[in-house]
Amino acid sequence: MYIQNLQQVGTEQPPQTLPTDPSGKVIYPIIGSDGQLLPTDPTGVHVNKDGEPIDTNDAGVPLGPDGEVLPTDSLGRYVHPEPSEELRPTTSDGRVVTVIGPDGKPVTTDSYGNPVHPLTGEAIPTNSQGQYVGPDGSPLPTDDNGNVIVISGTSSPTHPSHSHAIHGDGSCYLPNTMLDVVFALSQDAIKADGAHLRELVKDFASIYLDLSPDVSRVAVIEYGESVEIPVTLGGYNERLEFLKMMDAVPDFQDLGIPKIDAAYAAAMQQFETFKRDKAGRLLIVFTTGDDIALSNTIKANPGVNVVLVGPKSYNSEIQGESDHYILVNSWTDVTSHTLGDYLTEECSMKRIVFATAFPDSTMPPSTAVSVDQTLKPAVPSCDEQLQNSQIVVVLETSDATSRDKTNLIDNVVSFVHNFGEKHDIRFGVVNYGKNVEVVADIGNYENLVELEEEIRDMHFVGGQDDAGFALKNALQLFRDQKKLTKAIKAVVHVYKTDFT
Repeated sequence: MYIQNLQQVGTEQPPQTLPTDPSGKVIYPIIGSDGQLLPTDPTGVHVNKDGEPIDTNDAGVPLGPDGEVLPTDSLGRYVHPEPSEELRPTTSDGRVVTVIGPDGKPVTTDSYGNPVHPLTGEAIPTNSQGQYVGPDGSPLPTDDNGNVIVISGTSSPTHPSHSHAIHGDGSCYLPNTMLDVVFALSQDAIKADGAHLRELVKDFASIYLDLSPDVSRVAVIEYGESVEIPVTLGGYNERLEFLKMMDAVPDFQDLGIPKIDAAYAAAMQQFETFKRDKAGRLLIVFTTGDDIALSNTIKANPGVNVVLVGPKSYNSEIQGESDHYILVNSWTDVTSHTLGDYLTEECSMKRIVFATAFPDSTMPPSTAVSVDQTLKPAVPSCDEQLQNSQIVVVLETSDATSRDKTNLIDNVVSFVHNFGEKHDIRFGVVNYGKNVEVVADIGNYENLVELEEEIRDMHFVGGQDDAGFALKNALQLFRDQKKLTKAIKAVVHVYKTDFT
């Protein structure tokens, strides 16, 4: 159905035939602020850049966001204050900016042409200057061609406002360093802004570190009086798995009143348990300052560089505890770029020395993506050898370890979870005190979740330890299994009391 539009301005325009919607209302032409007709939906009704129909009054006359009738141009067309399509950010030469995802390829777009975050499916927002931004409002980093880089695989990526710190040279080029980095987050800091701090950790690891197994590794500790270790040092196969593990961390866990010594002890346990001789050690602690006891615990380990991030109101305590620190007014003041800038500066001033994974180069060597013609090693890699291996964890649960019960069990569960998932290992678990108990026979469980529950529910035996008898029981578990000539068999003994 069509009707004649008799409204004319001047004498040059002939009458126009206007369509109507299914209810019979006239669909008046609406242009955007750029002079182009707004898009329409399948019924012919004009829609805004979000795909929503433009409001009209009872007569079908289009209304603006303020509820008033839209103004008209010289041709009688109604003018909407928004452009006909969302303006796209452009480079300095006028080219539309391309958004590059973690895989190095342009991200997909939604039905309106907006670039979509590769994991969440949400459109990436822009600021008033038309720049793509993170949740804190700061522009996302760009490459040398002006393209925006989306590196973090998170629902609300936090990115630095610029990326020059990534281009350090030599041993101060952070992606070129061989580092074992432990992040320790105070329970009080998590309570204040845990979401921001966890995003910071993910973005720093993604942007500034090469998480290849032989380059840099990351661990994450959350501490109060006790500690939780959601990610053990290198306890993931690749960067995306690390990001998923971080996303799975509970928002908050009650760990008691924070004590920084608990973070130090847990960090040293990670460095020593997963030791690499040539890797530098970096501990980054997010502290509220009131948990510092000035015990100099960590200073007794000169091989560890400790960076404290905390409030300016505790500057004397923080500066007295470590020579490396970042003082802030609020947690949102520190971003992955703040941390990257600081570490690069400390390195360039020779206050921190980083081990280099790729000597005599500023960038990691390129890797061929064509047919692999390299000679394969005669000896299988560690990962290959560990597949389907059998490990019996022997845990001392005597009077000597009763006070450490929670930490012991947490560490065993963390080891089983991370190591088991990575290498498909069949575990057995034995605990002992005055007598020996078999918590789980080798592989006798449905999945790792069931095994972890059995470990947490184990009976803490108590009494004097009998390590010798416990180890004999562990060996018997191996004898009861079918012989697998290629399977590695190992005992992990967690104990406190010396034995011979």
